[in-house]
Amino acid sequence: MLFKFAGYFQADNVFCFNTTFNFQNLFDKISTKYKTSMTFINPTEELEQFARAMDVKCNFISSIEQLNNFCTKMTATDSSPPTTSAKKRKLK
Repeated sequence: MLFKFAGYFQADNVFCFNTTFNFQNLFDKISTKYKTSMTFINPTEELEQFARAMDVKCNFISSIEQLNNFCTKMTATDSSPPTTSAKKRKLK
């Protein structure tokens, strides 16, 4: 369910990995581009451990409740117009 919701995010630094995706090669590329913060939806335990070992600031969303809290927080701080085009960032 979280994987499907990830397609609706408009931020370039929000990523969703399914359990079959080999994230290590891509993680190296995106962690240099987004050094300040990244958010991963539906992360595996292996991804969380890898990110912590690389000392990259990340948010991990692994439940609907966490997703709701994240969306509420982002909505409160978002100043972009509501017509911003959505970019799907699902990584398969």
